[in-house]
Amino acid sequence: MPEFFALLAAEPEPAVRVVLGHFFFVYIHPYFDGNGRMGRFLMNLMVAAGGWRWTLVTVDTRDAYMAALERASVHQEIEPLTRYLAARLEESARLSRGELCDESPLAARGSRCRRDRGAPARCGR
Repeated sequence: MPEFFALLAAEPEPAVRVVLGHFFFVYIHPYFDGNGRMGRFLMNLMVAAGGWRWTLVTVDTRDAYMAALERASVHQEIEPLTRYLAARLEESARLSRGELCDESPLAARGSRCRRDRGAPARCGR
């Protein structure tokens, strides 16, 4: 683990730390080991350290997430995981700006989209 943390500390680009940090952690400590939640928690710590909002792997996107992790670990193709995480981070950012409402799996249950005159749609309760 010291090498893992040294690698992350040496990487200047936050987006690279998020993708590779999450991948390396779950590769070293696979899910059957019970570390899936811890891996996603550490990922979100790296997300927050990079200045972004936390994100979730929702039930709706879990299959895509697991497939992307498998492509990275079995086939050494990191791009699907990178695209998956980028999409989740963009969704979180859009949700926090009020651009997404009920169509997002990250939106709170029962939220409603409201539109003020001439203003973009905003999520409200």
